Amino acid sequence: LFDDAIANGTWETSTEATSESLLSAGATKLGSAPIWDAENSKISDECGTTYKMPGPYCNLEAQECGASAFVMNEKTVYAMPTMTFSFVCHTAILPIFAELKSGSHAEMKKVSKTSLGSCFLLYFIASLFGYFTFYNYVQSDLLLTYNHSDPTNPLTLVVRVCVLIGVILTLPLTHFPARKAVNFLFFPQHPFAWTRHLGIMAALLALCVTLVINVPDIREIFGFVGASASGSLIFILPSLFYIKIQRDEKLPFFESLKETRLLMASFCFLVFGCIFSLMTLGIMTAAKLS
Repeated sequence: LFDDAIANGTWETSTEATSESLLSAGATKLGSAPIWDAENSKISDECGTTYKMPGPYCNLEAQECGASAFVMNEKTVYAMPTMTFSFVCHTAILPIFAELKSGSHAEMKKVSKTSLGSCFLLYFIASLFGYFTFYNYVQSDLLLTYNHSDPTNPLTLVVRVCVLIGVILTLPLTHFPARKAVNFLFFPQHPFAWTRHLGIMAALLALCVTLVINVPDIREIFGFVGASASGSLIFILPSLFYIKIQRDEKLPFFESLKETRLLMASFCFLVFGCIFSLMTLGIMTAAKLS
């Protein structure tokens, strides 16, 4: 029968008809559930390997289907402040150092390298997977991007709960030095008082909650704080501290040469930090006013 069909030229026609009927039947239902629904599909119509976003959430431009090493647009100015904000841990150094069993500088360096290395690895993996999932549609809050593209995915909810737990446990590390700084600036000569202690705590938490509720996009907080406070903590203040300490010390000749190079590096970091903070704040302010 197969030989006769091939010889008569009816094999190709019959197979095409059979394939079309099978595909139409299979595409319509498999049992009672559709196996393909283009309207409700999570995959982008333009790119077969990326998630699509519900319009008009961010479908204001065509979705890119490939990665770019460098992207220059209106969001680029937020990149560097966000990275500086992400790696700021200077305010927690002293409390952590005080809790170390050995209390040595070598132990503190090990803690710092381990913490920064693990943070960099996690940030890099999250950003890489987020970018290759959405490309130019990735938003400032990656978890919200996943939530908008696939609201029913339980894994996204689990990750958001984990991030919430991480924020709850991290807040005391940043709240402690902030409360100490406010207490030292405004009440330097006053003894400890629970009323003042709890009042400063309530005021700081109220300020945080107010910012979270009223600021529409988290990148605005990361950008402003990263360009001002984080830039000062990473580049400006450490350089100034090192310059001030070295000016008061008398060192031998060879050590002084080494310290001179370090001083020059400190000056470079100082200048870079000032330029970075002023330029980034200026660009962000001009973009908001325009």
